[in-house]
Amino acid sequence: MIKIKLDERSRIPKYEQLVEEIKDLIFSKVIKSDEKMPSIRALSKEIMINPNTVQKS
Repeated sequence: MIKIKLDERSRIPKYEQLVEEIKDLIFSKVIKSDEKMPSIRALSKEIMINPNTVQKS
């Protein structure tokens, strides 16, 4: 499973943090090009944010 961490205290919106975290994981090759991303619901449960926020990201 992919480890994504968001900073609760940051002034940066959570959806922007999520986008940047996923970009970093892709660039560092933690997420491979042929790897499937988790579903919106699964990811939202894992990082404990609203599914709409994940979808927006």
